Formats: sequence, C-alpha cells, structure tokens
Amino acid sequence: MGFVLVGALLFAAVCATAIALAVLAERRVRASRHLTLGDQTEYVRWMRDKHDLNRFGLAQQLRRGLGGLSSFGASFNVMSLIGSSAVLFGPALMLGGPAVIGYGWPIVALFSLAVCASQAEIASAVPTAGGCYHWAAALGGRRWGWYAGWLHLSGYGALLVLVNVTAAGLLDAYASQRFGYTPGALTFWSWTLALFGTQAAAHHAGIRLLAAVHAAGAWLQALLAVAIIAGLVWIVWPGTYPADWLYRFDNPVLGTEGDLWAFAAGTLLLMRAFIGGDAAGHAGEETVDPRIRVPWGMFLSAAYVAVIGFVLLAFMALSWGAGADAAGGSLFLQLALAPWKAAGPVVAAGIALALWFSGFAVLGTASRSLFALARDQAAPRSFLWAQVSAKSHMPVRAIWLITAAGLACAVLLDTAVWLQRLSPVSFTLAFVMLCLHIAYAIPIGLKLTRRNRWSQLEADAPWQLGGWGKPLGWIAFVWLLLTAAAAVYLFSVWAAAAAAIILLVVIIMDFRYGKRHKEGLENASRRTRDEIIRMERTYHRRMSGK
Repeated sequence: MGFVLVGALLFAAVCATAIALAVLAERRVRASRHLTLGDQTEYVRWMRDKHDLNRFGLAQQLRRGLGGLSSFGASFNVMSLIGSSAVLFGPALMLGGPAVIGYGWPIVALFSLAVCASQAEIASAVPTAGGCYHWAAALGGRRWGWYAGWLHLSGYGALLVLVNVTAAGLLDAYASQRFGYTPGALTFWSWTLALFGTQAAAHHAGIRLLAAVHAAGAWLQALLAVAIIAGLVWIVWPGTYPADWLYRFDNPVLGTEGDLWAFAAGTLLLMRAFIGGDAAGHAGEETVDPRIRVPWGMFLSAAYVAVIGFVLLAFMALSWGAGADAAGGSLFLQLALAPWKAAGPVVAAGIALALWFSGFAVLGTASRSLFALARDQAAPRSFLWAQVSAKSHMPVRAIWLITAAGLACAVLLDTAVWLQRLSPVSFTLAFVMLCLHIAYAIPIGLKLTRRNRWSQLEADAPWQLGGWGKPLGWIAFVWLLLTAAAAVYLFSVWAAAAAAIILLVVIIMDFRYGKRHKEGLENASRRTRDEIIRMERTYHRRMSGK
C-alpha cells in the first residue's frame, strides 16, 4: 500500500501543480492592462494584433484565424497523446515495467508542466511565428536566435519523420491483418507517401481549414481517450491486475526484472507525449489575441496530456492481456480495440486519423519555423522560403520543402538502419529530444540570465507566473539539459553524432549568411510604422494581383 500511496501523491501533485499554475496565470492576466476586445469586431481585434506584431518590425503576412481551441489543438496534436501511446506504450512498459506509468509518467508530467509554463511566459511576451528562434533572438541577440532556430527546425523535421514513419508502419501492419495482404517495402512506402502528401496538400486550403483541423484533432484525441477508458471500464474492468501492479518495476508478463536504467529508458519513451508543447507559439501570427491564447494553448495542452494520459495509460496497463488477438504488433492497439468487437475498425480509423493530425501539426510548426528564419535572411535562398501564397496566405514553399526534406530523411534513415542495424525509433527520438530540448533550453536560460532584457519584454506579457517564474525556469532549464543527455546515453549515441553534423552545418551557414541575417534583424528593429505600412500595402497588392 505504501507504493500505491506514493504514486497517488505524485499524481495528485501533478493535478495540484497544473491547477495552481493556471490560477496564478489567470490572476496575472486579469491584473494586467491587456484588453481581450471580446466585445469588439473581428477587424478591431485584427488591427490590435497587427499593431502588436508591427512593434517587432514585422509586417502582417499570414492570415489570422486561429481561436483558443485551434491554438490549443496546435500543441495538443503535436504532443499527440493517442499517437505517441500507440507507438511507444508497449515498448515503454516492456522496458521499465508498469512503474513507468505509476511513477515515471507523473514525474515527467511535473517537469514538463514547468517547461511549458516557462515557454508560455516567453510566448506571451514575443507573439510571433518564430517560436524558439524569435524568443532567443529577442532575449539574447542574433547568434543565440540562429542556433536555437536551426536546432529547433532540425528537431521538428526529425519529429515529422518519426511521426509519419511510425504511423505508416502501424497502419501497414494493421491494414495487412484487416485486408489480408502481405506487408512489405512497397506497401510501407505507399502509406508513408500518402501521409506526407496529404498533410502538405491540406495546408494549401488556408487558415480556415488549418483552424478546423487543429480543433478537430484536439476533439478527436480527447474523445478517443475517453472512449477507450470507458470501453475498458465497461467491458474489461476490473482488468487483469490489481492497482498496485502499476508500481512494480519488474515485468512479470515477460519474466524480466526491472532496473533503474530500464525504468529511466521506459520513462523517457513516454516523454514523447510531452514534446511539442511550443507548437502554438509558432502560430502566433495566425492566432487572434496571441498574447493570451497562445500561452494558454501551450500550458493547457501539457496539463491535459498529463492528467488524461495518466488515466488512459493506467487503465490500459491494468488491462494487459485483454486483447491479445487484435491488431498488428502494437500493445496499445490490442488493448484499445479489445472492448469494441464490431466497432473495432471505427476505433482503429480514429487512431489512424489522430496520427495524421499529429503529422499535420508537426509539418505546420516546422514550416513556420523555416518561414521565420527565411524572412530574417537566415536561410539559403531565403527569398523562396519566405514567400506566402497569394491564394491561401500560407508559406506553401516552406511547407513543401519541409515535406520533401522529411521524405528524403526517411529514406536516409531506412538506409542507415539497414547498414548499421540501428533502431529507427530510438535513434530518431534521441535526436528529436537532443535538438528540441537544447532549443527549448536556450530561450529559457536567456530569460533567467538576461534579466534586463526580459523585464522589458515581460512588461507587455499578460500571461505571467510572477515570483514563481524564476524557480520554475531553473527547474525547466536543468530538466531539459539532463533529459537531452539521458536520451543520447540511453537510446542512441548516433543521435549525438547526427546532431554534431547538423551543428557543424549550422556553424558553416553562420559564416556564410550571418552578416545578411544580422542586417535583416537590424533592419527589422529600425523599421518605422510608416515603413511597415508600406511593406504591408505592397504585400497586399501583390496578393491581389494588382
């Protein structure tokens, strides 16, 4: 009973922390001078947001249309509770035993809440499409922004590969069982191409579809989680094991004994569900009232994943063995489909759609990251990738470049796996965590050390944590660096080699394009309101074809 009590207290701490931080942030929002303008027309709100963006020397090029739910969905879909669980729930449980749910998940959730809360503060102060890149540049200058931006883009590009390749493998395995064909390279790459292609094509429709997809993805994942929990409770419960089984480090089903390193590795696998909380920040120039809605979307996505995810995975872990005959090699799918019998294909289709939504959101975030870098002359052939479609007001060329690069990396990964016998999921996840966690740590560290600059930006940020911001920032900063190192050590040292190659390329590009990038940032900082208005008029004339 003592182990159960400790685990219950950990989960209670997660819930209490999420509520306390939300209440604190809401009080600070109400105490700020920020006006939501909810009773005003859309045009008035658009003009206020545009003026806010102009203060950073940036013209309004992307179309604003994301509300609170869509902003939340941008982060929630990248984090992808359903998709992450479908791929990594089984391996995590087999590595570290049930304790990765009982102890590991609440521990990861607590630290991830600190990370997302720290990022949300910065996003409220710097509501642009650049995310980590603009946060670091605003706090620490051009060079910090350069490295944070390229590490972030590299991490999200690898995350797109991870999401779509693992989704293609899962879909191929399930469909082959369902429809009786033999899976192979042809069917796998057909699924992969279909995922990449449809996600990129969907971005062409414009901001209304983007908002609808983000919102629909959030609803779908939440409803699927509730449906799976309800199905297990109604049909399978009380399950295969008692509640105290969640707090065992060994794995009695497989006959293996858990140890500290196996527990750490399993817990880090589950941490995938908390990667991507910053995605709403990259839609800052497409969100209405971004200083409020973007930070709430970032923080609440982490809070919802923390709470709903624990309940979902706990029920599934306690029901192990209930669906041994279902669906293609994924323990999550076996358990998710077990209660539904004839409705199983509908649930499977929902899980497949959730995986697609996740890749769609990752692609959108990566493309905005590239767009922001290119707009500031921080990329080769910047004038191409900074262009916005006249029809959809989307950075279409950046979207297709990320798609093509993702497919090429998927092929390279497949080749590397064949040559070196690497584990593709372990290698890619380690690379993602290494790049993204360092990219996240840079602006958080700058916020803590560049207090004068942060105090200037903080004055315009309604979403704040007050005196709790600094200790939470240090907790988040240390956690990000430790988990980045742990991912390389536990999963793949090759990820560090790949990141070193990326860093070398970025350093070389800095020598080649650094001067132009510096001029681009300086020009933006010196732009007057009249100059920005002229830029926007020229842009809109080009958009209208006049």
